[in-house]
Amino acid sequence: RVQLSPSNGYPPPLTRSAKVGEDVKSYNQAEPTSHERAELAERAVRYFVGTVFKGRSPTTLHDDDLTDAMSDLICDLMHYANQQGLDAEYMLMRAKMNYGLEVSDEPVLDERNVVSL
Repeated sequence: RVQLSPSNGYPPPLTRSAKVGEDVKSYNQAEPTSHERAELAERAVRYFVGTVFKGRSPTTLHDDDLTDAMSDLICDLMHYANQQGLDAEYMLMRAKMNYGLEVSDEPVLDERNVVSL
């Protein structure tokens, strides 16, 4: 796991009042589709991998490295939640529940898409 600290430029300074990036797509509907949600997540992963792996792209990582990077991002989001006084474990539980509900009406591409609750 890559050691992340302000001394190596990570994390970049963010606050709750940070402005939304120019390239962020706004959704015209009340509820974005799972595909649109995945596109937004891809942007976050691309930014994270590019920052942590010194400019590399998720498309250049082996599956194991991409899995590690995405797990690290989730871990870092939990640290951020704790720093904001939020319950990271509760948020993770809600995220898994929401994911399960959102994909329940979609075809399962493979067994890795299934979440045990």
